[in-house]
Amino acid sequence: MRPPPPGERSVARNNAANYSEELNPRIHFMNRLCRSFAILCMLLIAAFSGCVGSDPPVLSTTTVEPPPSLAVDPCPLNVAGEAVTVDVPASGGAHALDVITGATCDWTVESRAPFISITTEKTGRGSATVTINVERNTGAQRSGEIVVNQLTVTVIQAAAPCAFAVTPQSFSFDKDGGTGTVSVTVTQGVDCQWSATSTASFAAVTSGSSGIGNGSVTFRVDSNPAETPRSGSLHIAGATVVVNQGARLPDPTYVLSVSGHQQPWCGSAFSIQSTPGPNISLPNAPGSFTHPARALARGTVVELEGIGAGEVVEWSGCDEDEFAPGVCRVTMGSNRSVHASIEQACAAPSFSSVSAMNVAGTWIVSFTAVDLLPFAGTAFGGVTFTASCVGFSTSTTLASQVSGTVSGTIMVPVTSCPSGGLLTLTDFNGTAQTSW
Repeated sequence: MRPPPPGERSVARNNAANYSEELNPRIHFMNRLCRSFAILCMLLIAAFSGCVGSDPPVLSTTTVEPPPSLAVDPCPLNVAGEAVTVDVPASGGAHALDVITGATCDWTVESRAPFISITTEKTGRGSATVTINVERNTGAQRSGEIVVNQLTVTVIQAAAPCAFAVTPQSFSFDKDGGTGTVSVTVTQGVDCQWSATSTASFAAVTSGSSGIGNGSVTFRVDSNPAETPRSGSLHIAGATVVVNQGARLPDPTYVLSVSGHQQPWCGSAFSIQSTPGPNISLPNAPGSFTHPARALARGTVVELEGIGAGEVVEWSGCDEDEFAPGVCRVTMGSNRSVHASIEQACAAPSFSSVSAMNVAGTWIVSFTAVDLLPFAGTAFGGVTFTASCVGFSTSTTLASQVSGTVSGTIMVPVTSCPSGGLLTLTDFNGTAQTSW
């Protein structure tokens, strides 16, 4: 067959192209792209039409499957701030959980632990706050689960702190003391340790100074030698246990009376020394003396002694034992009365110092006298001091001290005694004279 002329071939090709485009819109689309991308166009036409060059296009019958779609959860769920666990103290209490989800998404919450309860609504839609209540823990650490739809939140509760019951918490003992026992019981906690100590010097822990769990403590109380009660404490498992103890009853008491006489009342004293004390000194007074009656416990030993220059010439009422001269001993076992008589030869009074000074026409005569009657006041006439010279005399009376001494001054006009004179003292025990 003769090939058609060039013009007819062109028309045929155009008709074929038009025919292909009408049959396959995709080829039309590709042809339009080929105007800008010639090389790409040829490859695309070959791929889609299966023809190259002047061959007529062929429609593809291959079915292309779309890619599989991703499965997306239309209701994502989260518990805000609690990715895995919730830590709760041993005391328990309320705890809030924020449930976050879509506005149209339903949820359900449940507790899978007996010590955890839901106190708000257990179902809902959209985001909300769920409140749980955790009971107080009295034992070891424990855990439980809260489930919101398929989301699990673990609740971990701390172990309970140790607590103890200590009984009894007070004891009373008499003066003889004794032993006591204290019980320690763990009221909460696990493997709880405790200790026991004493802060009282008279009470000591003898067993159970430490322990784990339940136990007991034994302590000893010493006898009380004093006549006053006392108290102390034990510290056991954090508690204070008070220990009270009565006093020793005082021994029976007896009355001691002491009387005596000092003659001639010169520089002697009398004392009472008791064991136990206190010691008592009698006043250094002339003549008779009586000590106030004194109550002393059974067995008290009393020694009576004359001291100073005096000599005890008589004792009465002392025990029969012989003692050193001037000493009387009495052991109290009943009411007792002791009498003593003290005698002393008095030393003669004298002046230890005398001086005179002319002050504005007046002699100031100063003096000190010794070995005088102790406590010689007006009741015993005192001590009289007289300053004199030819045609003049002046006197003054002074009381002596407990030591039997006295110091003083006496004034004399110089015109009356221009050359001095004599100073004379008169005491119950005698006289003395010196010049000035």
